[in-house]
Amino acid sequence: MSGEEIAASGERRMASGERLFSFLVSRLSPLFSAYWIAKGVGWDNVLRRLYQSAMLRSGALKRKLSHISQQQSRARTRQQTQLQILKSWKDRRRKFFETPKAEDLRELIGGDLWEQNVTSICIEATNGNYPFFSRWTGELGWPPNFNLDPINKLDWPVGEHWLKTAKSGPPRNDIKLVWEASRFSLAFFLARDYAYRSKSETAQYFWEMFDAWIVQNPINQSVAWGCGQEIAFRLMAMLTGAFTMLDNPHSTPDRLASLQELCWCYAMRIEANINYAISQENNHALSEAAGLWTIGLLFGEFAESDRWIRKAQHIIETEVQRQIYSDGSYVQHSMTYHRVMLDVMVWVIELGRRNNRELSKATLDRVASATRWLGELVDPNTGRVPNYGANDGANVLPLACCDYLDFRPILHTASVSLNVPCDLPMGAWCEKSIWLVGTDRGRQNTIEVAASSNWAAPIGGYYALRGPNSKLFTRATKYRDRPSQCDMLHVDLWMMGHNIFRDAGSYRYYHQDPSIKKYFYSVEAHNTIQVAGQEQMTKGPNFLWFHWSEGSARFVGENRLDCKATFTGPVPYTHHRVIMRDGDKYGIQDRVVGADFFTARWHLAPELTWIETDLNCFQAKVGSDGIVSVHVHGDEAFRSSLVKGWESLYYAERIEIPVIEVHNAQGTLSTTVEWLTEPSCSE
Repeated sequence: MSGEEIAASGERRMASGERLFSFLVSRLSPLFSAYWIAKGVGWDNVLRRLYQSAMLRSGALKRKLSHISQQQSRARTRQQTQLQILKSWKDRRRKFFETPKAEDLRELIGGDLWEQNVTSICIEATNGNYPFFSRWTGELGWPPNFNLDPINKLDWPVGEHWLKTAKSGPPRNDIKLVWEASRFSLAFFLARDYAYRSKSETAQYFWEMFDAWIVQNPINQSVAWGCGQEIAFRLMAMLTGAFTMLDNPHSTPDRLASLQELCWCYAMRIEANINYAISQENNHALSEAAGLWTIGLLFGEFAESDRWIRKAQHIIETEVQRQIYSDGSYVQHSMTYHRVMLDVMVWVIELGRRNNRELSKATLDRVASATRWLGELVDPNTGRVPNYGANDGANVLPLACCDYLDFRPILHTASVSLNVPCDLPMGAWCEKSIWLVGTDRGRQNTIEVAASSNWAAPIGGYYALRGPNSKLFTRATKYRDRPSQCDMLHVDLWMMGHNIFRDAGSYRYYHQDPSIKKYFYSVEAHNTIQVAGQEQMTKGPNFLWFHWSEGSARFVGENRLDCKATFTGPVPYTHHRVIMRDGDKYGIQDRVVGADFFTARWHLAPELTWIETDLNCFQAKVGSDGIVSVHVHGDEAFRSSLVKGWESLYYAERIEIPVIEVHNAQGTLSTTVEWLTEPSCSE
């Protein structure tokens, strides 16, 4: 039989398997779905989810939330005179993070860099172009229209309870596009600019923005109240702005009293529904507990403050042990969410220290392990990490003149806070440390760490091989917690500062075109293999997957990593991947058991110009002194070509990138990647 006949025969067998699999699933679907949904949300959270559902259906949650009212919150603060309000806020400021001195900021960051990364953002926002996802701007006007989706030009409803409106669905398909402005991230830029330049109009803009938010978002009657985590992030931004500009005349007693009332409402709202945050088994529980922790520590006059502190500490310390694995890996399988977790935890730890509330040693040790984990993957020259896992544009504490993709600010800050060595010199990324851990500690040089040739976090299933000018990252794990993308045995490769093989990201959580949404979480968007056009897992509702794939890996010597992953589905199969390193040259061998043919893909750096120089050989010139060569070869006949794929480095933004796609591979497929000084594709 010819190769095409063999391929057609294999495809017929696969189609038959798909029909049988679909038949069985249709008969047992309810039982399968119930099992995998329970496993996805966590067996220990099934009762929480059932309780949450009962609270929603019975109306009990709505009644519970109705106790939060403007009248009650005002009763907490308006007994004070204006002088007493000002004094209480100045006393409270001593419990908060210390505002950096202008001379310390100027010593660290030059005027041009500051103008480009801080002042210009403030000016553009006050001209009506509000920053979104640390990348682009949306036209919201000034003061901002906080309930406008600037992409689709849709207003989200105000006046109805958020239990009814705070969910995505036609025509409002992506709630993140309206939540982002209400995160109030601009307050961090205004606070920083005020500290650097002491311009009174900066404080005026901050309070204009605050006043507008209050008017546009009555308690529980806009989507901005619909997520406790969003409330906690907004709280951090509002308090940073208020304390930084407290001595400015625009910080009037009435405005400070309104913020104080709002903080009580925020804590009551978070506490009322924190069961749901815990049931999600992700960063929501940590973030919402951080909100309770913050308000409890700063507003001791509230009768509930001691309860909030105790509850927050219990949740934080319990969730840290559950969410951060002992090897430092994080529960959400995402670089972006790892940063969110560290941002939240450094805030919690340092604010606690300023108020003589130290977390347990076990908690601090676990956060330190997460810091060391991140240090293994951050490129010290660019701050970049693999674009791995869900990337929702989150940058909770934008306190440095660095790009969204630069992870050095949180790595340096967490390293200083947790006393973890990391190889970062002083630079603009250290500004975040100055804001959160103080000027003296924040300006300390971290300790140089010698990088080993390989690294493993086996509980989370992360592995890396390092060459003199390169690093390869891969993932092989048996999931403890629900996966977010079909990316088992995905490979990221960095050479000479370029992310040669890369992850496509996640683009947007919601999109009107289901094929675009599907692409980014699919196996097609990752550097691994695909059998019969099927995914590695079965897609469940929302963010859930059924029939989790399972992987494992082990180092054989110093420069070889043997990986294996098994997949169920219409065509069950096992993928064997062997990765070998020789200097900055990498060989990747793929073999499949259980299927005759498979497809392999390599998503390439779009800033380089890739050409097919020879049969199954692809090269790109880098600068004037190097060439990256990717050569695919195998035991049996196959075909490869350059095709177009997608990449999203920033939320709601995507670009086309080149992809090497290998079809009808069988037997052992080998891919060699190396850095050359002249074109060559010799084996």
